[in-house]
Amino acid sequence: MDYTGFNMSRIKNANRASVLYLLNSRKSMSRKDIADSLGLTPAAVSKICAELIAEGAVSECGLSDGAGAGRKKIILSLNSSKFAVLAVSIDAGGFYCGICTLGGEEITGGYTALPKDTEPEGFLRAVGENCRRLIKNNPSDGAKLVGMGVGIVGGVDGGSGKTTGSYGVWRPGINIKKILEEETGVPVCVENNVKAFALASLIFDREHSADNILFVKWGPGVGSAIVINGEVLNITDSGSSEIGHYIVDTKGEKCRCGRRGCLETEVSAHAVIKRIGAVYSKETTPMLFKATGGDAEKIDIKQILLSAKSDGAVKVELERCADSLAKAVTNAATVIAPDSVVAFGYMFENDIFDIFAKRCAQYYSGFGRGYIRHSPLDDKHSFIGPAAAAAKKFFFEK
Repeated sequence: MDYTGFNMSRIKNANRASVLYLLNSRKSMSRKDIADSLGLTPAAVSKICAELIAEGAVSECGLSDGAGAGRKKIILSLNSSKFAVLAVSIDAGGFYCGICTLGGEEITGGYTALPKDTEPEGFLRAVGENCRRLIKNNPSDGAKLVGMGVGIVGGVDGGSGKTTGSYGVWRPGINIKKILEEETGVPVCVENNVKAFALASLIFDREHSADNILFVKWGPGVGSAIVINGEVLNITDSGSSEIGHYIVDTKGEKCRCGRRGCLETEVSAHAVIKRIGAVYSKETTPMLFKATGGDAEKIDIKQILLSAKSDGAVKVELERCADSLAKAVTNAATVIAPDSVVAFGYMFENDIFDIFAKRCAQYYSGFGRGYIRHSPLDDKHSFIGPAAAAAKKFFFEK
């Protein structure tokens, strides 16, 4: 192999990204403090900051209040309000589409349901139409739209933007990136939804302090992602880190992946609704029965979660599911040995997370206090992942 030396352009881009990520995390810093934090020379940081100021990404916002008679430091901050991203989340029932700030805050957005038999191309045209409407009526006070991030259930090749078909909602080969770029004229990046959420946690969750993390999503299905040395593990197939397809019952129901008895067939929202439906009655599930007017066809997972506080049969079923998930997570964590486990998804609502965490600790005493966390970003899970993917691709690391 021929020696090609250092790629100076790559190093420069990496240093630029490091400065932006640091300002995003700390909100404001002086050039000297940035240099000290990143281990860069003051001259290198001054040059990077000058370029970022010229781009409009960073601005000088005042002087430090440090003690002493010496020269005060000029403070820099990220102009996050001057830039925005489109965030799109795709699942089997429809899509979320919105505009978000670089800080991960939603400006506007909403969910659109589509018939489950909608062909992928028609589905993406509907997404494109919705995005064009948002762009036209952009309420972000003139913020520059830098790009679009798309999060989707299942496997995707981030480079090409095509689905790989691994446990996903669509067949392999659907070029999401190409279709949406043609529909909107906006640069697009595509990522698996759970990996995108993991990325968001690394960028926006300033509470996290671990370099190696196992992320677990519960609701409607079960998904996972792994962070190693501060980077989301990127496996195109995504199967090796899919905890939802760990086999827990060889005689169980057939899974959409083709195998039998996967964890998802036991604990997904669909599986819970089916099991609760089997015991549903005025006597065994009185609160749920009242909420649905005695019509089993009206049972949905939100009503089930709410009724768990008073309906014993519902609580028992959810505890059983939390226990099954806890066993799978314990097994995965034993092999992966992460520094922490971060859980998110609507199935963890209404005290279910506490039950899950207690069961994990019961199965492995090494799960100390704080080892398993409920993500503080969970209430933003519909948009925070794709927003983070777009911010990383088109702003922080462009």
